Amino acid sequence: MAFNRPTLPALIERIQQDIESRLLGPDSRLRRAVLGALSRSLAGTAHNLRGHLDRQSRQIIPDTTEAEILERRLAWWGVGHRQCNVHRHPSGRDHPAAC
Repeated sequence: MAFNRPTLPALIERIQQDIESRLLGPDSRLRRAVLGALSRSLAGTAHNLRGHLDRQSRQIIPDTTEAEILERRLAWWGVGHRQCNVHRHPSGRDHPAAC
């Protein structure tokens, strides 16, 4: 299942609709109202947390992890990073071997 991260405007709209559905009257939609500021603040927090989850989900799999995290993981397991061997092809181009 794919992780779909909603955009910040979509989160703001979702939270504003949630607040509006629980309150009577148009006051919850006023731009300078406390509830409007609260909805934007909550949306920003949710967006940052989802961004953190998105980054963390990429760090789990070794081929999508960042180099710094990969180096730490290799050091943790006591495994060195292998250097790629480059073979010269008769055409003159270099071809990396299995890394």
